[in-house]
Amino acid sequence: MSQAVSRAQLIQQAQNRFNFNVAKWNIAIVGQTKSGKSSLVNSLRGLQETDSGAADVGITETTIQPEPYPLPAAASCVLWDMPGVNTTSNPANTYFNDNLLGAFDILLLVSADTILEQDVAILQQAHSSGSIVAVIRTKSDSHTNNIIYSEELHLPDATRKLAKDAYANMAGVLRKGATANLPDLYIISNRAMLCQVKSSALPESIQRMDEESLLVWILEQVSQQK
Repeated sequence: MSQAVSRAQLIQQAQNRFNFNVAKWNIAIVGQTKSGKSSLVNSLRGLQETDSGAADVGITETTIQPEPYPLPAAASCVLWDMPGVNTTSNPANTYFNDNLLGAFDILLLVSADTILEQDVAILQQAHSSGSIVAVIRTKSDSHTNNIIYSEELHLPDATRKLAKDAYANMAGVLRKGATANLPDLYIISNRAMLCQVKSSALPESIQRMDEESLLVWILEQVSQQK
């Protein structure tokens, strides 16, 4: 797809392909396969993966086409569960354009681990298209448990180390990729996000990180007049 294609043209294509509702805030959940994209969609909606209407979750690629889901906390918003990047059907070098990501208002780039080259490419193209973007580092509960056992730290110290390492990784990789503007980074556990949305008790083995901040950030964005 040529860079000469305007955002208005991209939106028109998205309307034709995805039944895109331009009156809504359309948020694309993008990133690597198995990074927790579909689980994030579910947790933001207050659903477990076994609940009716939940996005499919699996250890292999389960999202083949962009799938829209309403966000109960914001009637003006649609969450789009996007296919994983850098797969056979969604190669990294054409992923942004193939999925018409320039038509979306907000991109949430989901990573379960380190920021990779294909993530940098998405962020650079999002910046060029004028999309609002944030990076979501998922599976904080698993990562903190690994730090606890490998470095013999208590949960609060493991959480602080995870945050420090995640910010350093993102800054280092993006600056190496000549990305001047660092996006907001939110470190979350989808289980903790589910508890946040449902106002339920959190298991003692999990410490809250940026779940509330991410939810507030999303609601602030979509509360604005389009």
